[in-house]
Amino acid sequence: MNAEQPGEREPADLVELQPLDEAPPPPRHVGKRGEVVVGLAGDYGRPVPEQPPHLCPECDYNLTGLISRRCPECGTPFTLSEARWHADGFSPATMRDQRSVRLDRIFFHGGLVLLVAGMVTPMVVPWQGFGRIVALRFWMAVLTILILTITWVFKSTLDRPWSDAMVLAGLLSTAFAVLYLLA
Repeated sequence: MNAEQPGEREPADLVELQPLDEAPPPPRHVGKRGEVVVGLAGDYGRPVPEQPPHLCPECDYNLTGLISRRCPECGTPFTLSEARWHADGFSPATMRDQRSVRLDRIFFHGGLVLLVAGMVTPMVVPWQGFGRIVALRFWMAVLTILILTITWVFKSTLDRPWSDAMVLAGLLSTAFAVLYLLA
């Protein structure tokens, strides 16, 4: 018989443990363009946060609370940044901002068209004599400088956007042109 030493065990009783300092590798999936997407620190293994909103880039499914980075509705893999970027386009605040920018552009360009039309129209009226056209061009230049000064003062003192200032300039220019043509 073999006498066992105290503290010695047979090999069948030993259990091999993994070291505690190694983290498991992050999950991987194939993205839309075929590249392998590896989870970043804090991106995988945690549920998708409620705020800011996250939507599936393909089917607009609300991804809040999911731990997996694959849409349960359509199966599309996603990253948090893709889902957040896609949801940002549909948020009410973003849509309101986009409408506001569109309206500002329309007002600015509409005011610019009115400004140019109000400055050019009196100079191209065919029934004017040559001497009157020369004097008119001088006064239209003076009037343009006056209108642009009024517009700049309006914008700077009332802290208004350029779209409002350009609409004011266009309306003033058009009003002076109409008054000139009626006189």
